Amino acid sequence: MIANTNSMSDNKSSEEKARESFSSILSYYLHNRESLERIPSWVTESSESGSIPIALSPSLMPTSDEQVEAEKQKLKERVYDALPKLSERERQLMTQAVIVARSSGGRTGSSDI
Repeated sequence: MIANTNSMSDNKSSEEKARESFSSILSYYLHNRESLERIPSWVTESSESGSIPIALSPSLMPTSDEQVEAEKQKLKERVYDALPKLSERERQLMTQAVIVARSSGGRTGSSDI
């Protein structure tokens, strides 16, 4: 069953993969917003914008901080491939998500995307 999931994922475009990673991170923050100390501003911007094609999926939602960090790393890798195909707004929000991933790990908030 895992192999089927991977092969289905392999057939997705780079922007679909980036959106999937972004969606899982966004799902985590929205689902846990009341118990988290701080919600990044891009979470609110993403959830209030109806122009970004993202579906929140409980089945893809990370359940721990470690899983969220792993999804942020996936997003970082996927955004590089997807950048030319994403809207300007998507690029901004996904880049902010990657920056938050870096700064939450004790790194600076600068981005080289």
